Amino acid sequence: MDYNQLSEIYFIFKILKNNTMKILLFFLLFVTFSYSQTGNINSNILVDYEFVINFSNEVSVTIAKLQIGNSTATYNVFHNNNIEVSDDFKYDKKLDSYNKEIDLSDGSGMYMKTNLMDSTLIHTSNIGKTKYLIHENLPVMNWKLEDDEKQINDFICKKAILSFRGRDYIAWYNPKIPVPFGPWKFIGLPGLVLEISDMTNTFTWTALEIRTIEKKKNYTIDKSKFINVSLKEYIALRDKSDDNFNKMLRSKVPKGAIITDFKTKNNGIETKYEW
Repeated sequence: MDYNQLSEIYFIFKILKNNTMKILLFFLLFVTFSYSQTGNINSNILVDYEFVINFSNEVSVTIAKLQIGNSTATYNVFHNNNIEVSDDFKYDKKLDSYNKEIDLSDGSGMYMKTNLMDSTLIHTSNIGKTKYLIHENLPVMNWKLEDDEKQINDFICKKAILSFRGRDYIAWYNPKIPVPFGPWKFIGLPGLVLEISDMTNTFTWTALEIRTIEKKKNYTIDKSKFINVSLKEYIALRDKSDDNFNKMLRSKVPKGAIITDFKTKNNGIETKYEW
């Protein structure tokens, strides 16, 4: 069977539906076989993750979407949870495409694209109202593979540990789905990441749903609305903005008050860098 001949292939697993997951695993073995042999992915795999941020028991939960295909992966976090893309896309056989794009240039979501072919990663962020498109080389992640296993529904997952840019992570990946991607910037494991969290449980991603379809969904940005910078340049701009904010706070402190520490604490996913 030539899966590229299908207008749309759509299998979904939800964490509580065992039979569907078995069908998905069987199907993904066919989809990813060519990847393991050639390094290319012939079908698009879409993964929905629950993304949980937990700061001092203040919990934020949102949905992150990972689309994998053709040696690239796009990762999107929708700041507005009311944006539901699944029903917005209708496949048009005549046009051989979807009839709509989701443009994230307005700040409704974060856009990230990983490209294995040219070893680059780009993503969007902002400082105040200024929007940036940040460029970096594909990060090197020195995973430590361990023998521990964990069953996530019908999937037997393997454990891996990573120290990356100031945080330590535990990941659970499935070697039966041999694609090297995960949520956010995570890359390089011998299987799709189904669950990962830092060891303080501040940031946690858990796979909720997987779809495999032959045509991709068109998450996009208008690059003309962003300022292009390297990651190092962006961090310098962000630090300068934080310093200016701290100076403004100091200027509002009453005369005679003793200031002990006015530094802005970096609580982001990345807290340290290679330079």
